[in-house]
Amino acid sequence: MLSPDTEKVDRVVSDNKSTSSGLDWLMRSVVIESVYTVVNLPQKKIDTKTVIGELLTSKYPLIEIAEFSAGPRAVVRGTRIAVSTIIGYLLAGETLETIQKEVLTSLRPAQLYDAIQYYADHKDEIRKELEANQETQVRSRLPKFG
Repeated sequence: MLSPDTEKVDRVVSDNKSTSSGLDWLMRSVVIESVYTVVNLPQKKIDTKTVIGELLTSKYPLIEIAEFSAGPRAVVRGTRIAVSTIIGYLLAGETLETIQKEVLTSLRPAQLYDAIQYYADHKDEIRKELEANQETQVRSRLPKFG
């Protein structure tokens, strides 16, 4: 069962959705920087125009779906940081600023905002991930018999 603080996360989401259009330039610059990094990796041959085009037209350019042993999850592009992890920190009382500056310091503000936008459109999916993670953690602490 999720914490009643989901209302707080929903407020953060709605606050950021209303200001997200002002962040478009920031998100786009991070996307271009990410593409530059990926394209310059020596082991990969990537059509730069195609990648940039796909990322710039995507609703969530900084989010991708990655395969995990428990199934696919939305993560920050180029990382293994799940959107549900970011939302979990918000539920635990962290702010976007503390997440970026103290907890997940490798993330940029635009990546956090994109994760929040993804959550806003996929609440049920992310909440199921959070509930599954809580159940898995509780089970891992139980003594094993037999």
